[in-house]
Amino acid sequence: MKNQGLLTRVMCTFVFTLFCFYYLYCYQADLLTVMQHVLSQGQTHYNHFVGAVLITLVVLLIQIGVVRILQRKRLAWALTFVPSALCLIMLTNIGVSPDSGMLAFGVWRYIAPVLIVVFFLIVFGVNNSGVLDSLPRVWSNPIRELWLNLLILTILMLTICFVSNDDKYFHARIHAEQCLLDGDYDAALKTLRRYDVSDRNISMLATYALAKKRRTC
Repeated sequence: MKNQGLLTRVMCTFVFTLFCFYYLYCYQADLLTVMQHVLSQGQTHYNHFVGAVLITLVVLLIQIGVVRILQRKRLAWALTFVPSALCLIMLTNIGVSPDSGMLAFGVWRYIAPVLIVVFFLIVFGVNNSGVLDSLPRVWSNPIRELWLNLLILTILMLTICFVSNDDKYFHARIHAEQCLLDGDYDAALKTLRRYDVSDRNISMLATYALAKKRRTC
């Protein structure tokens, strides 16, 4: 890992940082707002920008810690983001409990920590076995090295998007609820109109937003 080029390290770190901030600030911001509201029992308010920046910094610190631990091991630079990706998945794999109707962490709160341990065991095991010494070095070409790392990073980012809460109706609902709390009824209606009104919760929110808008007119 220490022999990989500066270009690969900088590009992978930049791409993952940009993805992480956009993912938290634009895609999962409302989910994190609801989560903090529930966990703090309404005592604190989640700021989308500050929250995205802080979580992104924490994720990067985790990656730096992984690099320090594995600095003498042969490993693609992009793979040092695996624990960070698993932490992001664990944070945003949240849904609504069918029993209580409250937010609940998904099964990844159990799977992610186990996979992080497995990741380190595999890296140490493969490096100590000497298997990598018998394989051809794929990092001899800087361009090939960069594209292989970016490919691994792309797979990681797609995994984060697919495994986290990607229920479009749930996202529309919590975004509309946030808009209603802020008094932005037009934004709430704009969000709800994109989705099928046959969904009971969305229909109720749309009706409520229309009523509130007419009352303020």
